[in-house]
Amino acid sequence: MTHTATNRVDTSAKTFRIVERLAELETAGVSELSEDMGISKSIVHNHLSTLRELGYVRKKGDAYRLSLRFLELGATVRARSAPSGTVVRRLDGVAERLETTVYIVERDGTSGVVTRVHTIAPAGDPAFALGDRLESPTSPLGLALLASLPSDERTSMLEATAGDADGVAERLAAADDGVFVGTMDAAGADATVAAGYASDGEFGAVGVDVPSGESERTVRSAATSLAGAFSTSGGDVRRSFATTKHGWFSE
Repeated sequence: MTHTATNRVDTSAKTFRIVERLAELETAGVSELSEDMGISKSIVHNHLSTLRELGYVRKKGDAYRLSLRFLELGATVRARSAPSGTVVRRLDGVAERLETTVYIVERDGTSGVVTRVHTIAPAGDPAFALGDRLESPTSPLGLALLASLPSDERTSMLEATAGDADGVAERLAAADDGVFVGTMDAAGADATVAAGYASDGEFGAVGVDVPSGESERTVRSAATSLAGAFSTSGGDVRRSFATTKHGWFSE
């Protein structure tokens, strides 16, 4: 459910609107932002000047752009939810042994954000990049994330979803053990297999692209095992997973 502020501070909201628009435009001047956003030049200038003083915006000539301060903040936030070294090695191990791409998506409000992408050549271009937000739950990763949530939170996220909520609910009900398979337009991958996880009150999903020539069953086993790694003790487990064809992880 989307939160509504009790006492909304419009000035703060306007600052973030300017930041988000500047991120989309990459670089822009006061006049361009003013015309684009319907805000007076003086107000836009005051917001940008304050952001510049605080180190969040840089200016070159008459144009402004966001500074690397946002990257610093993002790295700090990402580090707080980073999996253990053991799990990271497992993610890398699956990507390397299958020559494919592995994704981690974490719940953020009423959507999911890609927080890790492990890809190994000759895997095709990943369907998602680090930081991408899954606005729709219809992809395998989005469905797996929904399936990982408690029923009340799942309902709230579905209510916030634009599109066929009933159709999504039917796909969730028909899933085989919370594992979802489908295409995400990833070059070089016939499909993606995704499984959800819950760890210490946090929810997410692991997705593994099915590389050409590899069986879906093998990739399904890898995805569910990785999801299990996140679901155990906050993502720090010592259990190994292997099949007769692949030994994914070495301890």
